[in-house]
This record gives sequence, structure tokens and C-alpha cells, in this order.
Amino acid sequence: MQNSTRKFNRLKIILDKSLTVSNALDLACDIHGDKSLLSPDVSFSYDDISSRNITANQLRIFCNKVSNFLINDIKLNRYDRIGIYKSNSLDYYLFGLAIIRAGGIAVPINSGVKGEGLKNYIDNLNITKMFVDSSTLTGIANDFNDKDIFDSLIVVDEAQGGFTCEVDLQHALVSQSEIFDACPLNSDDITLIVHTSGTTGFPKGVMHSSGTLTAGIKGQFKIQPLKDSDKLLTVAPFNHFISFLSLYSAMLAGLRTWCMNSFDAEDALKIIEREKITTFFGFPDSYALMLKFGLDEFDLDSIRTWISGADAAHEVHQRAFVKKGAYFRIMNKVLIKSIFIDTFGSSEVGFAALFRFTFSSSNLFQRFVGRPTFAGPKVKIANENGKTVSRNKVGFFMVKGPTIFKGYWNNNEKLNGVFKDSWFRTGDVGYRDTLGRYFHLDRDVDVIETENGSAYTLVIEEHLLNYPGVAEVVAIGVPHPDRGYVPFALVEPHIGKEINVNEIKAWLNNKLQATMHVEEVICVACEGIPRGVTGKVLKRKLRSEYSGYYNINSITI
Repeated sequence: MQNSTRKFNRLKIILDKSLTVSNALDLACDIHGDKSLLSPDVSFSYDDISSRNITANQLRIFCNKVSNFLINDIKLNRYDRIGIYKSNSLDYYLFGLAIIRAGGIAVPINSGVKGEGLKNYIDNLNITKMFVDSSTLTGIANDFNDKDIFDSLIVVDEAQGGFTCEVDLQHALVSQSEIFDACPLNSDDITLIVHTSGTTGFPKGVMHSSGTLTAGIKGQFKIQPLKDSDKLLTVAPFNHFISFLSLYSAMLAGLRTWCMNSFDAEDALKIIEREKITTFFGFPDSYALMLKFGLDEFDLDSIRTWISGADAAHEVHQRAFVKKGAYFRIMNKVLIKSIFIDTFGSSEVGFAALFRFTFSSSNLFQRFVGRPTFAGPKVKIANENGKTVSRNKVGFFMVKGPTIFKGYWNNNEKLNGVFKDSWFRTGDVGYRDTLGRYFHLDRDVDVIETENGSAYTLVIEEHLLNYPGVAEVVAIGVPHPDRGYVPFALVEPHIGKEINVNEIKAWLNNKLQATMHVEEVICVACEGIPRGVTGKVLKRKLRSEYSGYYNINSITI
């Protein structure tokens, strides 16, 4: 193993025109060598990375062996799409690195995608080679009648024998060389396909190239206030685009990263306390669960920044977490309390279009999601024709820049109407005020068109989350026999708390515009709020479930 030969220089990486997602690991080894970069919460059984502290050099040795295995044993061809479908773990990223370095296209698939959804997605991408583990292999055996659809199922733990094409990865790696020359990449070469959350139906395959990924990596270096001495804990799903981008960036920065396979609120808080984590990254549902569990019993003083992605974070969460930790101290005196960084984007956008920095002194919320930065794409609020609307007028979010995805794999009809002169319509509704601040009101598909005008579900939810005793909330539109669609709110109380839905309804409607007054507030248990594989609420399922509400025989409350 070689020790590092270069010093980390943020500006050099930003200006490096030769950087690709295939040579990024080599650059990380040149800079960081034997420095520990990755700390999974569960040790791997792979010999080369069995330590709970994986160095840059160890990471490259493992990835090189996997790349050689793909070329020599699996006969990977250039641009072959290789699936990764297993229980949530850091090795989603490790296998993705190896696939890309070998010249393939990595296709991470959340293990929560099952049955017809999985079969359709695999068929759409024509995936014949896939990394699996014993848990997902059992599901595949049950879901796929045609056992010949796969050429190779690469089993990372223990082969089951249900498919003749099963390959024992650990046994195969023993004979592979530690040396591998990464495949050279052009900026437009597709390297990664991630799927959407499926909240609106069948998941789409979002294509990213080496160029869009490296643009995102450089954007992270331009804007994120992190140092190589920081300690990061990430709990986002490892199949998600944002995890790939974040881990690439952390690897190049030499940022020590702790990784949780299975999120548990108590365990996450314990890791922060034990390891003196300075930066936490998760999705809004992770913050909700930690807040629900309780923060006060843990020492969170080490935290400098809380970072949230995927969906906009809620006011109640931001206010609670910025009370913990400190961003800047002098002589142990807190000068600036911790900062909550909310990033507004999507897998298609490839980088946060908007950043919102919340401090303990912040008072502006009301669905304020931030401002564009020099590091990210351009943003505008437009009408149906893609023309910018006036300030404070509601319209559609549109973005443009080098991180924007390259399209949906084998699904071009989904692109109809979403691009206007290279501007991508994200599917979000909001407005920009006279000070250049952006406010997110709703997803386009979730807006409730009432007889009095548009009602925005996210605005309703934001208010309700501030009501004492309310833990989770979902707002949807329900068809009314006489009045078109009316807003409904489903609320889950905190454990041990009792809530009065009539009092909540009166309190809420007193705060809302008349067009958004809710017709019903219904108390539900946690399991009454369905979520997708990334933790997002599946409002389409709730709309279907409650569509017959006014026919008392069609739903039980």
C-alpha cells in the first residue's frame, strides 16, 4: 500500500478538467492513501475491507478485484447495465464504483422494490447481470418465473442454488488481481441509472453521466462548509443518487464517514454521541423519527451541521435540531449554534437547486426553501410555456445546468413537456418573492383544485406539524359529491398524546386561507401513512383509499 503523495486541495479538484467518476478513486488514494475514510456500522465479510475503518487504499484494492471479476468472469461489456439489488448497505456504493471503473453502468435498486414493479424495471433496463444477497435472492426466486432472464446473479453472501447462474462473489474474488486500470470516460458517458421514488407510479430510470456526476461533486466542494477534520454520519439509503454523490465527494475530501445500514433513531443518536460526529446527513423522515424518539437524553454538542435532502425539511424539525451543537466556538464559548442545511433538488436535478441555511435566530419558514447558489443550477418560476412569471406569482419550478440528468432510460415519453429550451420542469409548484427567496408550495400532482381555488397540501402539513401533540401529517384531496375536491388531513399523534380532531380543524382553518380550509381531520396510526422505498409518503395510495370517503360503505375510519 502507498501512503498519500498529495495534499488535499479543494480548489484543485474544482478546477481539475481530467476528473471523472472512474478515476476519482485513484485521485482519492493519491491524496489520502492509508487514511480511514469509511466506517460501516456492520463489518463486511469481504477480506479486503473487513475492518470497520476502511482506508482509501483498501477501498481501491477491493474495487479493483471486483472490476477484474466483472471483466474476467462475468464478461462485462462496455455500457452493460449491472444491477445492485440487496439489503441496504455501503457496498451499494462500492459495487457501483467497481462497475463504473470497469466500463459498465451501475444500476442500484432499492430492495423495497418488489414483485411486478421489480420485474418491469429490470425488463425496462434489460438487466441480465446483478449483485444480490441471500435476502433479495429469495424474493427474486419467488417473483421471477423465467429463471433464464439473468446471465449472472452475483451473490455477495451465500448462494442459495435457486438459479443456475448464481456466482459466489467472495470465492471469485480470491483469484482476482489487485491491479486494475480504470476505464477512461467522456463527459457524456452514462455511468449511473437510479430510479425515482415511485410516488407517482412506476419508477423511472434516471440516467446520469460522468459529466453530470463530476459537476455535482465539484458543486459540493464549492458550497458545502465541511473540513477534512469533520466526521460525517450518513443514514440516507445507499441506492439513492444523493448517497452516491455524497460518498464520492466525501471520498475525495478525505471526510471520515460513518454509514448506517438500517436506520434506527436511537442508534443514530448514540453514534453521534459516541463518535463526536460533526455533520449528520439524512432525509426528512430520519429527522422526524429522531425528534419523535427524543433528543435531550443525548450529548449532541459535537454537531456543527445538520444536512437534509430528498424533500424539504419541516420548520418544527429545523427549529429543534439547531438548538443542539455549535457551528463555531472560541474557548469553548458558543458563538454560532449548529446550522441546519436544507437542500432542495431531486435525482433528476443532480445537485441541490436551492440551499436554505437555518440558524437558531432564523424566523422565516412558511415553506421557504432557500436561494440558488453559484455552485448549483439556475432556477426560475415559470408558466406552462416555460416563461418566467412575475415575483410572488405561483408557477412551476424549472432548473438548468450541467448536473441535470440525461433522460429516462427507455422511457422518452416521460420527457414530453418537461424540457423547455434546456430548462427542466421539476414537477414542483411555488413562487419567488421580491427578495429572490423561493417558496415551495406543493408537488404539481398533489395540488388540490377546490371550488374556491388551489389548495397546497404542503402548506397545510407545515401548519399542522406545529400543533402540539402531532407527530406526522399528510394532506390530500378527496372528491366531494357536490363540491369537487376538498382537503383532508390525516394526523398521527405523538406516542402517549391524545388529540382532538375538531379542535385541530378549528385551529388549522383559522390559520389557512379560505381556499385551503380542510374539510376533515382524521387521526391515524403510524401504519396508516404508507411510504415508498425512500421514505416518501405515497399520497396517490391515500387518495385512492379515501376516494370513496363520502360513501360510508367503501372505507372504514
